[in-house]
Amino acid sequence: MIALAAVLALSAQNLTVPTLGSVGDFIAVVTAWTLVAIIGLLGLAVLWEILRGKIKLSDLLREAGAESGTASLAKFQFLIFTFVISLSIFVITIQQGAFPDIDPSILVLLGLSGGVSLTSSGISSARILRMEELRVEESREKNRLEELKETNRLEELRETHRHLEAIQGVRQ
Repeated sequence: MIALAAVLALSAQNLTVPTLGSVGDFIAVVTAWTLVAIIGLLGLAVLWEILRGKIKLSDLLREAGAESGTASLAKFQFLIFTFVISLSIFVITIQQGAFPDIDPSILVLLGLSGGVSLTSSGISSARILRMEELRVEESREKNRLEELKETNRLEELRETHRHLEAIQGVRQ
C-alpha cells in the first residue's frame, strides 16, 4: 500500500503546477494526493491493528486447519511473487520518475500465482469439511456399536464394526 501511495505521489509530481488554464491538471494533482493520503492512512491503520495484536501475521502462510508449523507453499509463492513484482515496479518508478508500462505476462504470472493460492485454500477447506464429516460419522457408528452390543445383535454388530474400521482407514 505504501508503495502504491509513493507511486501515486510521483505521478502527481510529474504534473505541472496548475495555472489558470489548467484546471484539469489541478484536479488530477488534488485527486492523486487525496488517494495518496487515503492509501497512506489505510496502511497506517493496518499497521496499528498489527501492533495492537488484532491482525495476526503468524497465520499468514499457514494452511487452513493445519497443525502448527505447517505452511502453505502456494500462499508463500503468492506472497513472494507479489513482493518481487511490486518492489520491482516501485524501483523502476523511482528511477524513471514515472509509472512504467507493465508487461501483460507479469500480470498473468501474478494472476496464476493468486489462482493457485485460491485453489489450494479451496482444497484445504474441502479436506477439512470431509474430515469433520468422517468424525461425525465415526461418532455415530461408535454409538450404534454400543447399542448393538447391549442388544446382542451379532450380525449387525459385525457389519457396523467393519464400517467403522473403513471410516477410520479413510481418516488415516
